Amino acid sequence: MRSGTNFLEFLIRNNFSTIPLVNQGAWKHGKINSKLDAEVLIIYKEIYAWLYSLHSYALKTDFFDVPKNITLGQFIRRKFVFNENNANLQAKNPIVFYNERHENYVRSIVPRKKLFINYDFLLSDTKSQLQIIATELDLNFDSSKIAYPVRQILPHETASLEAENKFKDITKLRE
Repeated sequence: MRSGTNFLEFLIRNNFSTIPLVNQGAWKHGKINSKLDAEVLIIYKEIYAWLYSLHSYALKTDFFDVPKNITLGQFIRRKFVFNENNANLQAKNPIVFYNERHENYVRSIVPRKKLFINYDFLLSDTKSQLQIIATELDLNFDSSKIAYPVRQILPHETASLEAENKFKDITKLRE
């Protein structure tokens, strides 16, 4: 969550001849389903960038049990509670949640390949990161025609948002 999952899904849908399984067999922000017979791509942000993004998101939404004037310092020391639809996530604090989730990602054994993708690398050098994914997963990829989203992507838009062939301003795509 808050790590670029929508951006990665958009890039996969629009640059490879494949449709990613998102929320099928497991929630995209949940623990890895080790029985799912599919490649697993894990996109992550470095912890400070993630905490900053999570805090900003908590202030804009009702998914977190926090006052709307909470500072970042207060937020990272407070119990982590996230409720969206059927998802109810809790941890001692957001840092513990981050560490527990990443521990699951690292230790999970999956039937196929598991790739870790750094969000900042994907933003700053999309072409080479997509080439790595294509090579690792044996996917066709034309690096001369990369499709980027025209703006920030909402979860329900990854299959329908318009694409363009240049990356205008990466700050508009930050999640």
